[in-house]
Amino acid sequence: MSNVAVSTIDNIVNGRCSNPRIFTIKKICEGFGMSVIEFFDFEGLKK
Repeated sequence: MSNVAVSTIDNIVNGRCSNPRIFTIKKICEGFGMSVIEFFDFEGLKK
């Protein structure tokens, strides 16, 4: 779906990768059909 390795996503979700590269975030966003701007504008990230 996003062409990002499952292990990479697992590392991000579980806090083993605290600073993912913007390219990785972009690919994950593309997999969800959203832009990076939409991702960073997500209300849940503003807390």
